[in-house]
Amino acid sequence: MSPIETTLRFFHTVRHLRWQQLFYRVRLHLPAPRQTQLALQDVRATFPVFSEDPFAEPGVIAADVFRFLGETRCVPLDLWDCPSASMLWRYNLHYFDDLNARGADDRLGLHLKQIDSWVSANLPLTHVALAPYPTSLRIVNWIKWISRHRRLVPNEWLSSLQTQADLLSRRIEYHLLGNHLFENARALALAGLFFEGSEASRWLERGLRILAEQVEEQFLPDGAHFELSPMYQGIMLWGLLDLVEAARPIGDPQLAKQSRVWVATCENGFRWLKAMSFPDGEISFFNDAAMGIAPTLGRLTARAKRLGIATPGDDGPAPDEVRVVDLSDSGYVRGETRDVVLIADLARIGPDYLPAHSHADTLSFELSVRGRRLFVNSGISCYGTDAERLRQRGTRAHNTVCVDGQNSSDVWSGFRVGLRARTLDRTVSSDGSCARFSAAHDGYRSLRGRPLHRREWVLGTGSLTITDSIEGTFVKADGVFLLHPAWKITRAEADYLVVEHCDVGSVSVEAKGCRLESERATWHPRFGVTIPSMRLIGHQEGRRASYIIRW
Repeated sequence: MSPIETTLRFFHTVRHLRWQQLFYRVRLHLPAPRQTQLALQDVRATFPVFSEDPFAEPGVIAADVFRFLGETRCVPLDLWDCPSASMLWRYNLHYFDDLNARGADDRLGLHLKQIDSWVSANLPLTHVALAPYPTSLRIVNWIKWISRHRRLVPNEWLSSLQTQADLLSRRIEYHLLGNHLFENARALALAGLFFEGSEASRWLERGLRILAEQVEEQFLPDGAHFELSPMYQGIMLWGLLDLVEAARPIGDPQLAKQSRVWVATCENGFRWLKAMSFPDGEISFFNDAAMGIAPTLGRLTARAKRLGIATPGDDGPAPDEVRVVDLSDSGYVRGETRDVVLIADLARIGPDYLPAHSHADTLSFELSVRGRRLFVNSGISCYGTDAERLRQRGTRAHNTVCVDGQNSSDVWSGFRVGLRARTLDRTVSSDGSCARFSAAHDGYRSLRGRPLHRREWVLGTGSLTITDSIEGTFVKADGVFLLHPAWKITRAEADYLVVEHCDVGSVSVEAKGCRLESERATWHPRFGVTIPSMRLIGHQEGRRASYIIRW
């Protein structure tokens, strides 16, 4: 990029940031606060034993061997670090998720050894382990584990837990906000509920104050978490359930009032997550989304029911019905018949001041036929700043239109976005037998000719018609359709194509105003996973192209 282009990218990235983010980024360069040794506080007698159904995949293989994100590594327990690994892997090492993962009780001996080693290591403040985000998740995981194994826990471990909470209270991630700030607050609130004493009261008060602000800020009226990632939606809802479960035995009226807000937020959030999930029970792939990180809707609702929280019903559409769920606040739309589920992205890419988990996927969609995913967005296999991370965030990795080879939003670095697409002219309608929804976006406005992409979906009981039009001038426009790996192309012509799934039969795609080709691609349903697949490309021959998908 030229110096002018780099300057413009930086300008469009930082101009949306809030003053807190800028101010606290400057504060990051000040000396870190010192760890303080606190007088040991008592554990609250009424704190519950967490009874959640474990969903996390085991990450501990041996005392010093760990597997995260598809990578297995040996970690010297006197160092508690693996510098050659990615930062996300190193963060995972210090979450201690395995304490509450599936089959955790079978690894009790390993967990005892690891916690003792971690406490004895007396890691310096500059260590990755003591960064606020892994500290937050570790505090929560230790508290849950200790609630089940209190008799095995020496005072040294409780003292370490208190020290971590005190350090976190002075290192809140206001420079990031979003889900990081929520996790900081959740950890402080749980630590304040777990311990008794003046320090615990201070953590609880601060955690609850942040939560009161952030739950209202971060959850939209339609139930979506505002970062618009189905994966983070599940993570956030699980965190709220933690708070509800921990707060119930306390009996404080103010805490009970705030807990009712958490319950209502969960109930609303479940409805959004249900609309954004497919019949296989897993999430859709919009923005940063991968399986195996967050609890599924089924896990969430099962835990909610045990806590007496209402969950959405399971009724489906009638045989000749086309049902629409318009998630108007977040921008997504779900269209559903007895045979198909369509989820379309008519949304903004995320909060202006926090697009870290956003992709250049505006006007993309995903489709399942007879319970099997057909068209899927890329998913993610990695975080970081490398070329593969950028590719997976890019427009061509999603089921939308790529104009002149550019991204619809300027995703860069690992979690940055410069000039971003704005959704325009959003409409959703349905008469019960046919649904129409459409929108446009101006993400290509920086290109010569200022092209505008407009897309319409028309869903019936036996077909889906997608129409793309490009307003303004452009050199080329490619419609992208990424096939789930289970579907195979059995017939391919310039304007007609048939794909087949061994369980559910065939689906045809008829193209008008474009030339169909196929090319090799990859799908990334989990971190560390790359699965070969095929991608259909509709090379648009004019300003308008349409695709008729029949099943």
